[in-house]
Amino acid sequence: MSVNPENDPIMRNDEMQTPILLSRKDIWTTFPVKLIPLGSGEDGAERHAVMWNHSRIAVDWDERNTRNSLLSALKACKKWSVELSSRPDCICVIRMVFYGHRRNPNATRVAPLTSISDIHKLFPAVTYDIGNNVYSIELHEKRAKKMSEIKGYDALQEIAGNLLQALKASIHWRVLSSVLPGEVCRIELL
Repeated sequence: MSVNPENDPIMRNDEMQTPILLSRKDIWTTFPVKLIPLGSGEDGAERHAVMWNHSRIAVDWDERNTRNSLLSALKACKKWSVELSSRPDCICVIRMVFYGHRRNPNATRVAPLTSISDIHKLFPAVTYDIGNNVYSIELHEKRAKKMSEIKGYDALQEIAGNLLQALKASIHWRVLSSVLPGEVCRIELL
């Protein structure tokens, strides 16, 4: 599928010929990219890696012009700031900007988990049904390592800690201690 910002329904700034991005979805619908969630930074701001989506790149694609247009459009939006990435396969990282109240910079954002599928959607985790409404929770090794690579450091302990914190914040299960090596914990559905 060829992506052509000229034909995109998103409003354009005709003076600069830069697409106006109003949401994260506008980024991947306007440009041949994908956003990879990196979790929250130390200040609680959500961060996403912006990477090329090779399945959406046209045959006559001009990477340099597309990159320049993408970066201009990203920098023009007040909803996020653009950060450099040390990874060669990552174009940049966007950091969401908070409006209104300030968060405690030492607080970690806890995702609202209400079901087993939420765990899979929001964390690089796998679950195993042990029986009697008890599930073993482990990190999905490849997905967790990929997140670490994108972040640029070994984030496995951080990811496991955030997952455990989110699991403990839920009222839909009781968190049990891990039994096997490699488990983050076990949960018992209520």
